[in-house]
Amino acid sequence: MYWKEVLKVYRSMGVENIIPVAHTRIKPNVKVLIDENGNFVGAMLNEYDRFTIPCTIESESRTSGCSPHPIHDNMQYLCSEYDDPKCKEKHESYMKQLGEYIEEVDDELAKSVYRFLEKGLLRDCIKDLLKKVNLPEEKVMVCFTMVSREALTRVSESEEKYKAYCLHALQAGDGQNFQWRDYYLKTLAPNGVCSITGKPDFIPPTYPKGIRNSRDSAKLFVGGSTNKIKENLDGMPTINPGYVITQKIAHTLQCLNYEGAHWGYQVVRDNKGITNETVRKIENELEMTEEEKKRFEKRIEKSFHKMAKNKEWMAKKDGEESYDD
Repeated sequence: MYWKEVLKVYRSMGVENIIPVAHTRIKPNVKVLIDENGNFVGAMLNEYDRFTIPCTIESESRTSGCSPHPIHDNMQYLCSEYDDPKCKEKHESYMKQLGEYIEEVDDELAKSVYRFLEKGLLRDCIKDLLKKVNLPEEKVMVCFTMVSREALTRVSESEEKYKAYCLHALQAGDGQNFQWRDYYLKTLAPNGVCSITGKPDFIPPTYPKGIRNSRDSAKLFVGGSTNKIKENLDGMPTINPGYVITQKIAHTLQCLNYEGAHWGYQVVRDNKGITNETVRKIENELEMTEEEKKRFEKRIEKSFHKMAKNKEWMAKKDGEESYDD
């Protein structure tokens, strides 16, 4: 089956570390930096970078209605100050969902975002940036990054160091959240049989779009979980794959088509401390100086730590989703 070939690419490419299950990729308009106590630190406009964020089945495919993302979202979900009843409904739904999540999971970033938004200061903190975005204010997409107050105190002795540290935190941050993934999957009880693995699984009501590019409305799979069998144009039962395997397949194709290139560029840019000379020595197996080794190890340590934490989860899922040729 050709899905098996796609899943091989998923594993070899490390897609789960780029777009995990229960995540999507967006281009935020504003990046906001807060500390662990929910205090505003700084913000910046974002013109080019794409950002991985946690999502629900409904929020990943939303076009209208009320379907909040778990943490990062646009202003109508994040801000309580808009008079429009629809905006108020969206904000209340967002805060309810986030509140339920942090009651169950000790997610430091999510808790910090909740504390910050409870204060009702977001709109005022980024009002100058909001004016520079060519969108209705309530449609401006905002993502959050967190730094510790201890780290900020260490660099506060120099204004230049402080600004450089905050700027790096805003630029280099990404939103992969494996705590959300694990929490969300536990809420999805099996409601059918996956037509790819042949095993009991949660069949989602809808499937991801954006396969060929970020604005692509076409979907790889149609149908979803219903009380009756849907039929496609040929009159045959519609294929109904499970949620996790659908995510893996869709995210792999997104990475191959466009997201992988975006992510790779950002990684290279954020790791600019690795000089061309260091890369040349690695490729040619030449001896690096101690300073080069330390710089290289420091730059890649975070990425490899994240991949190592995820390895056990991926191996477990591979076993659950195995199927015969």
